[in-house]
Amino acid sequence: MKFNGKTMTAFGHFELGEDVYAAGKAEMHNIWLAKALTELNEPNVTEIGAYQFYAFEMLERAIFPSVTTAGAAAFRGCPLVEAYFPMLGVIPDQLFYSAKFRIFDAPIAVSVGSSAFSYNSNLVALILRNEDAVVSLDNKNAFTNTRINSGNGGYVYVPRALLDDNNKDKDYRQATNWTNFASRFRVLEDYTVDGTTTGALDESKI
Repeated sequence: MKFNGKTMTAFGHFELGEDVYAAGKAEMHNIWLAKALTELNEPNVTEIGAYQFYAFEMLERAIFPSVTTAGAAAFRGCPLVEAYFPMLGVIPDQLFYSAKFRIFDAPIAVSVGSSAFSYNSNLVALILRNEDAVVSLDNKNAFTNTRINSGNGGYVYVPRALLDDNNKDKDYRQATNWTNFASRFRVLEDYTVDGTTTGALDESKI
C-alpha cells in the first residue's frame, strides 16, 4: 500500500491484515485520509465491496491478483493507470468508470457490466481471453466515451475461435450488445508476442 507515494505497512491506527483487510476482504471505508492512497498491491485480498474505493482521487495503481469478486463502482472515479485483476470473472457495473489505463487484460472474464469502462478516454485495448464462450455484455454503455465506442483507435481483442461468421453463438460481432462494436474486434492471436491466446499483447502492434 502506498500513501502519498510512500510505502505503508500500517495506516493510522489500523494495522494491515486486521481491520484494513478483514477476512481477506478490502475494508477501506473507515480509514481516515484514505483518499490519499496512490497504490494498492494486495496479493491476499479476494473480495472488494461495492464503492469500496469510490473517488479515491490519487489512486493510480490497483494490483489485486487474487480478487475473484468485486462490487459495483468499487473503483469509480479513481484515476487508475494500471489495474490488474487476473482472477476476476464478473466485471461489475461501473467498476472502472473514468479510469485512465490504456490496456485491461481480463483472462477469465465471463461478463462485463453496465458502464464498466465508461469515460476512460485512454482505453485502447480490452483483452478478453476466454476461449469457451463469448463474454456477455450487459449494456452497450459499458464503453461510453471510450475509444472503443468512438472508433478512435480502441479495440477488443478476442480469440479467433470467437469470431466465427458461421456460428452466431461463437461470434462476438453477432452477440447481444456487442453488435454495436462489430468493427472494433481484433483477433487476439494476431497481436500477442507468441501468436497464442495466452501470450502478452505486443504493444508495438496496437
